[in-house]
Amino acid sequence: MNSRKLTDAPPVGTTFGPLLIMLLCFTCAQVSAGQLCGNAMLDITEDCDDGNNDDGDGCSRTCEIENGWLCTDPYINIDENGSIQDSGFEFGPGQSWENDSQFEPLVCTVEECLTEPAGARNGIGWAQLGGIAEEPFRLRQQTDFDGTAQFLRFDLKHASCPSIGSNDLFTVSINERPIFTSGASDLGCFNGQLYSTNFINLVTAEGGPYTGIGPVEIGLELISFEGDFTVAVDNFVVGKLGAAPVPSICSLNPNITFYDPFEDINGELSGPDYVQKIQGEVGLTWGTTSDGICGTSQNPPGNHTGEPGDAACIDSTFLFAAAEDEDDTRLLINNVETYVCKAPVDLSFKLRSQVQLVVNYQPGPVSGQDFFGVWIGPTPFFGTIDTGAGSARLLTNNPQGLFGQSPGVSFEIDVSDLDGQPEVYVCFGYGNEGTGYAQVDTVFLVSDGCIDDFEEDKILSCNDNCSEYENPAQRDSDNDGYGNACDADIAKNASAGVQSAVRADNASGNDCLVNFQDLFEFSLAMFSDPTLQNWNPDADFTGDNKVNFLDLARFSELFLKEPGPSGTSTTCSASIS
Repeated sequence: MNSRKLTDAPPVGTTFGPLLIMLLCFTCAQVSAGQLCGNAMLDITEDCDDGNNDDGDGCSRTCEIENGWLCTDPYINIDENGSIQDSGFEFGPGQSWENDSQFEPLVCTVEECLTEPAGARNGIGWAQLGGIAEEPFRLRQQTDFDGTAQFLRFDLKHASCPSIGSNDLFTVSINERPIFTSGASDLGCFNGQLYSTNFINLVTAEGGPYTGIGPVEIGLELISFEGDFTVAVDNFVVGKLGAAPVPSICSLNPNITFYDPFEDINGELSGPDYVQKIQGEVGLTWGTTSDGICGTSQNPPGNHTGEPGDAACIDSTFLFAAAEDEDDTRLLINNVETYVCKAPVDLSFKLRSQVQLVVNYQPGPVSGQDFFGVWIGPTPFFGTIDTGAGSARLLTNNPQGLFGQSPGVSFEIDVSDLDGQPEVYVCFGYGNEGTGYAQVDTVFLVSDGCIDDFEEDKILSCNDNCSEYENPAQRDSDNDGYGNACDADIAKNASAGVQSAVRADNASGNDCLVNFQDLFEFSLAMFSDPTLQNWNPDADFTGDNKVNFLDLARFSELFLKEPGPSGTSTTCSASIS
């Protein structure tokens, strides 16, 4: 056979009833971007789905991960019936999957297929088809469908997309009858080349029903005419619906020291999170765009930073407009001056700190009088403003300065010289003329506090799903945010009574504690490998595709403990909403 490497391919991202209806309606349907956002499934064009259409909770109303957040993939549990051998494509062709192509490898690891353009969704292997013109690529497997084979689920990534109008086509077939197709018209090609999860109802699929029919042939095929279409497939399983679905669980990036989207603040920005100080003679204060404090002269009123929800703001335009005579106008000029500071944050063990924020600053018509500034330093800054060298860290602004740009501009301010400081304040100031307004939104201070690699597996702890056990492949077969190397919580027991501090509805239905239920599940998988009926990939803690005494030794280390620790977002963490 010929050998190939795709180096020229573009680099490459709750109730049971409604769920069942949703899956029945989803069979191979093509939908427009955003149409399915909020259904707790990772559909095409989405990078998260937390089961709602709200902003400010990490996963936006358009199912995009919001600034400063990390989100898990949504997960619908399928209780596998074990009929698909090597469902994660970990062992290469010839053992479970037959390669009908003249090219190899079609089932590969990072070393074999390179890290780009595809890569594994889970484990270390995946199927990769395409990338060479005028050639068919086909994998097939003979299997049995018993009565529990109700749904087929697989993860698909369009690693490179065919040109518009191309006849290149990827299909999944049963007994040579296509039940799923993807080509140039598939919106998945325009979602940043991320994996999406696809479900096929084996009862209603073309040519079905297939459930309970016994021997069948599963086929994966890509017909390539132009050579610019490549797909990756992983987690190819058959079974029935299991535990309740788990939507994306979002949490703040652990490297973020503070974050404020200014939602749910009714009134002034006040303690304990903020401290305000008025220096001028006019009692104008910082509030938010929906609480009435920021005035009414904006047209239309509201948040004009381009971010969702509220923004912090201060607005003096309505005061100037209400001035009854020239004396009132003169009183306002140079007498509006208000500062607000965030409670101090600790950067003692942080590196490369940076403040990010979105600004809409509109100065008044009297040139050179208005000011808006951002101050970051070891002491709070309450003026009086000094546009020269101030005693605090001063990043100042005037109509021609840093912030005097179009509304909604995002700024990144390097404050790495403050790394190591136990108290750092972020302050905003506005004042002078009294004929403009300022808005600030989505403020966060992000640092790199991740400088350790305890187990020396070349993955820094804050990115490591097992930060105390060597696991360079980051294998996580149950998609719960804990790598297999430190996750012996393998029993599917969502109904078990658990402590309130952990989640019972995580991706696998686990209870976030390694106990006797997990020991029982592990005993069932002992001495197994992927060719045996009792194979359980969750019980393979060492990643050698065997469950043996090495895994038993790891289980004993983890017994009666919570899984982890993990430096990534996990389904055992309390969600932030």
